[in-house]
Amino acid sequence: MSSLRFKIIISTLFIIFLIVTGSYIVIQDIQSGIIEGEFRDKGYLLANNLAAEVTTPLLVNDLIEIRNSVEYTKGNYPDIEYIFVTDSQGIVLVHTFEKGFPKALINRSKPSNVMKEGIFETDKGIIHEFDAPLFKNIGYVHVGVSENRVRAQILEASRKLLLLAVSAVVLGGIFIYFIGRRLTEPIEKLTEGANRINKGILDQSIDIDTKDELGELAKTFNEMALSLNQKIKDLTAAKEQTEAAEKYLETVFNNIEDGIIVVNSNNEIIKINKSFLEIMGMGEEQVLGRTCHEIMFGAKKDQEEKCSIDALVQTKKPVKLIHEIKVRGNKKILDLSCSAFTDRNKSANIILVIRDITQQKALEEENIAYYNNIKYLKEFNEEILNNVNLAIHVVDKDMNILAVNDELIRLSRGIIKKELVMNKNLYEVYPFLKEKHVDMEYEHVIKTGEIFLSEEKTQYYDEIIYTSTSKIPIKDKSGNVEKIITVIKDVTDQKKLEEELKDSYEELKLTYSKLKELYKIKDSFLSNISHELRTPLTSVLGYTELLLEENISQEQRHKLEVILRNSKRLTRLIKSLLDSTLIESRNLQLDMQMLQINDIVAQAVEDMKTMASVKNLPIYTEIPKLPLVKGDRERLMQVFSNILDNAIKFTITGEIRITATEEDKNVHIKISDTGIGIPEDKLLQIFDRFYQLDSSDSRKYSGTGLGLWISKNIVEAHGGRIWAESKNRGSTFHILLPKSVKE
Repeated sequence: MSSLRFKIIISTLFIIFLIVTGSYIVIQDIQSGIIEGEFRDKGYLLANNLAAEVTTPLLVNDLIEIRNSVEYTKGNYPDIEYIFVTDSQGIVLVHTFEKGFPKALINRSKPSNVMKEGIFETDKGIIHEFDAPLFKNIGYVHVGVSENRVRAQILEASRKLLLLAVSAVVLGGIFIYFIGRRLTEPIEKLTEGANRINKGILDQSIDIDTKDELGELAKTFNEMALSLNQKIKDLTAAKEQTEAAEKYLETVFNNIEDGIIVVNSNNEIIKINKSFLEIMGMGEEQVLGRTCHEIMFGAKKDQEEKCSIDALVQTKKPVKLIHEIKVRGNKKILDLSCSAFTDRNKSANIILVIRDITQQKALEEENIAYYNNIKYLKEFNEEILNNVNLAIHVVDKDMNILAVNDELIRLSRGIIKKELVMNKNLYEVYPFLKEKHVDMEYEHVIKTGEIFLSEEKTQYYDEIIYTSTSKIPIKDKSGNVEKIITVIKDVTDQKKLEEELKDSYEELKLTYSKLKELYKIKDSFLSNISHELRTPLTSVLGYTELLLEENISQEQRHKLEVILRNSKRLTRLIKSLLDSTLIESRNLQLDMQMLQINDIVAQAVEDMKTMASVKNLPIYTEIPKLPLVKGDRERLMQVFSNILDNAIKFTITGEIRITATEEDKNVHIKISDTGIGIPEDKLLQIFDRFYQLDSSDSRKYSGTGLGLWISKNIVEAHGGRIWAESKNRGSTFHILLPKSVKE
């Protein structure tokens, strides 16, 4: 048994060795996971967050704000080795290198070399560089993160874990030696006891005084020996009982009503009962020794045809079938149940239980024909009832419900279920009928045998229902009413519509009066508020322009230009609101005169030049000498200003170009930009009132969504047309204005 102890110790030490080895591998995996997982997640997050922070400053070329964001990020994350930001051409704008930008990183600053993550070795260790593009690729952020600090922490943790694992091996070896010795001694006793039980010595006791699982196992061995001894005695008594049961079964076998035969593996009948001989009209000597083929299926031994139960011999699965046979010229239908079993000699036999169901089958066929007829008539009647667009229910003279159709259930608004109303009293299901004295109508039909017609308005489960009802009597042979068919037509919608139409006319008249009054109030309000707003705005604009002419610092001039620009924007907003009111009331007045498109476009470009110069956007015009158009100068200026304002607002870099050509009876003006573009499915919606491409609370571009709607109405008031085109990037607005016709 010393070998078992040795195996326990060696196995345990091997498991500890595997744990130590696994710990080392896990440490390596953790190190790799931290480097590949944590660094990648942190690097991507830092690069993307920094890109989001410096996008806006880069758009306005605020290098100080960009440098503050870069230095703040590097100061808060000690793992960051360096950060540099480039523009769209790869020119370094800001970096964190104290001794100047390294030559080794010049190639990495180029846009063609930008990637999500790059890994390279330097004299300071392994560096992970994470790159992130800014909005529309107007620049790039490069963040270099060092592995050194994390690798040092992982190495220190690895040393501690390996030291702990070695200590566990030493202590585990000592512990296992003593445990193995304690375990093997009780096992020796258990083995000796098991050998005695194997030799048939059952009156024994294994003595192990431990209180652990081995003690329980010894106790179980002792109890098993006693149990086996008792079972041997029980088996002897059971044999005697089995012999008595066999005699009983033999008696049952011979007296059961079903016929029973037993067939051996050669298909020969070896046992039968009296009921089988009576069913077949044969004697015992005519059956025993013959095959199942001959007796049951009329085939002889030398014929290839086999009886249906041969399948049971192959599959060993029970077979159940119905078989017709002729006995003394009369047809009999037999129900055969066949099962395989093995007798006490291990021989495979088949037992067949035969029941004569000739009379039962004849009765079933009669019942099936009768049932099918009844079923057909019932389904036919139900089909008729359920496809009539009238609610129907049938009651007997005691008011018990005999039938209902689907339309009646629909009339109850789903509150009454079909299966819950059948055979119930009508007044229990619809208690309000007695309150409406409908029971007197049914009594009248029963007494007179005449049809009763009525119309009702019923408060039915918190709903008013109008119905037109016919109560039709069904009489028996003696002329007495035995059933009543109630046909109900739901006229609720018709009645409600009549009542609603009466009320709606008065409401419409009142609403129309209120709307007219509200329109007057709205027009008066907009007129007054615009006047009140324009007065202080005029002063703000005037004084701002005067201050700009003074000798002031550049910072003061910048602030005054912001005030002037936003004041003009507020003036245009007030004008847009007033224009929307005029357009909506169809009271837009045009001062028509002969105009040159070149002059109007040049003036609009001049007005927008200051706004465009802030973003360094050139506006090019290519307009030849064109025929005159007839129009309102101020309104057409408003159209061009609105479109140019949008072009400047939605263009970050690039240019704005205005062209015009003569086409048939029109002058075709095109205003193109290189901005963010318009989705194809939004090209029509942008001309809707108050529509904006980005309508969220955090939208990037301001506006009311009125400019293009007003422009569209002004152009159409001139007999022209306006539309937009956009593919991926940039937009082009087209304006068609009719040429002036000489009178």
